[in-house]
Amino acid sequence: MEIISAVANPHTNEYQNRKIDGVQMRALNLKSLSLKQSLRATGIAKPASVLNFNPCALRLEGGITLKVPSIVDPAVRDDRRMEFTYGGKPYKATVVTIREPIIFPWITDVKKGEFDDVADGVGVYDAAVCKQIEIAYAFWQSYNFGAMDSSNMGGVVIWEGDRHALNSATINVPKFINLADSKREYYCEPQLFADVLAEALDKQKLYYERMIQEAQTYFDDPDQRKNIHPMHRVWAQYGLDQGWREKAPEWLLQINDPTESCEGCGAGKKRALAHFCHACSRPYDPFRSFMEGELALDSVHMNRIKDEDWAKVHEEEAKRVRRRAPKSKGGDSK
Repeated sequence: MEIISAVANPHTNEYQNRKIDGVQMRALNLKSLSLKQSLRATGIAKPASVLNFNPCALRLEGGITLKVPSIVDPAVRDDRRMEFTYGGKPYKATVVTIREPIIFPWITDVKKGEFDDVADGVGVYDAAVCKQIEIAYAFWQSYNFGAMDSSNMGGVVIWEGDRHALNSATINVPKFINLADSKREYYCEPQLFADVLAEALDKQKLYYERMIQEAQTYFDDPDQRKNIHPMHRVWAQYGLDQGWREKAPEWLLQINDPTESCEGCGAGKKRALAHFCHACSRPYDPFRSFMEGELALDSVHMNRIKDEDWAKVHEEEAKRVRRRAPKSKGGDSK
């Protein structure tokens, strides 16, 4: 029985579009059914579960596409929700139990076709299996050492068995070792649930702090505020719900304005505080540009200033004239 890692995509190989003849297909279906029955009878592939403490869903996409809903998903049934206490505070989680292994066709060879060319060949497949602990481990790995936007997120606990296994102080946590042929062999190691929970939630708290710090850095620079995305706000709200901070950050409810464009040529504004269009040099706001010393009084664009602002323009220009006037060295003699 071949074990393929759940992290691998069983469809992303160079022969993914190969044909398969009917006889081989029937044989493959029978082998897949026999393999599933054998796994059930021997108990080799046991159920495995995933706890998600995060305000965002966990996803595996590719050859294996699965999802563990977020704790804020209103569609999650009560029997798929759990609550734990850590550090004197309650933590909510959603739980998904993977009860069946995933069996899929895995190409092993290509028979040459009519023109003695593998390009016209027929694929030769075998049945491969991802056990439940492999899939659970893939969730844990993806949200601890996976993509940049989720790396070290934490908040994920995995174990062999269903939710009833948590009645014991010790759970069996999936692990793996690399074999000589570059394959993985998965196994389970007993660990105290309290220790596993602490590691997951401590890592989640650090991820939350990084997200808040990143969003605040963006907010402090007007040119970068557009980089504050919905996930920053999701984590900010989660921190408020958990009591990690008492006051909401200023940017939590602020909606990013769409990119401003030049009314003259239509080019997008590259910097939030820019005075002039980078394409046609037209000032975005002539009044602001004049008051900040970026636009001259005799500019044709001053004609766009509102009537009620001209008094401020004349007052500011008078101040500038006085500042530019040469000062007398002596004083008037009487």
